[in-house]
Amino acid sequence: MLPALILICCIGAAGQFFVAYCRTTLSACDALVLSDNAKKIVGLHGNSLDPAEFHRLLGLARIVGVPAVDTVQIRAVKSYYRILTFAARHLPLHSSRARQWIERELSRCSYFAAVLLDRRLGPAAN
Repeated sequence: MLPALILICCIGAAGQFFVAYCRTTLSACDALVLSDNAKKIVGLHGNSLDPAEFHRLLGLARIVGVPAVDTVQIRAVKSYYRILTFAARHLPLHSSRARQWIERELSRCSYFAAVLLDRRLGPAAN
């Protein structure tokens, strides 16, 4: 019984660390402003992106070229996006606040992908 409890605690701690890491990565990207060129490509008209644009933007960043330096961040945010998408589809969200939070986090994931694309386009535009 004790080993099962320890395993559950370890999984919970790792999950909390993962979420904190992803949210910190997204917060760092929230402070960055996209260039005008990236805004045109991305189609950003307001302050947030459609969450459904995440995979398209990552694909565009991959075409331009993704350095190995960002691989860990990309994988982490991609997994975070999948977990949030799963939660949005399969968990009964009776709270409108929970739905708004998930939509906001998914939108931040899309903005992260737009920032990655903007970083790749910067050197390519010169």
